[in-house]
Amino acid sequence: MKAREGGFTLVEIILAVVLLCFGVMVLTSSASGISRMIRSGQGKTRAAAIASGRVEYLRNIARSTSPACTSGALTGGTAPQPAGFTETWTVSGTGSTRLVQVIVNYRNGPRAQSDTLGAVILC
Repeated sequence: MKAREGGFTLVEIILAVVLLCFGVMVLTSSASGISRMIRSGQGKTRAAAIASGRVEYLRNIARSTSPACTSGALTGGTAPQPAGFTETWTVSGTGSTRLVQVIVNYRNGPRAQSDTLGAVILC
């Protein structure tokens, strides 16, 4: 009787290659999904910074007049921002408070995104 020689059979090698290819495909699809999530997070972070900056700007305008909140510049508007972001804000209310709503529009890949920040300015 002949002794069995060491090594792998053709079936074992084909199975190993198929499993390796499947693993590489899973890793590739996971990496692209993670890249999309990072890009989305960067857009949301930038939108939040733009909206927060607008609220602070309006708060400074409100506090710069005497009595507070009487500036004619304390109104709504629209302004383009770098990298394709656009902010639109509204100011409403009378008396001792003003309600500010800032909407930031931008593109996340092929999709349009919109994030909203609401704040109250005390006069």
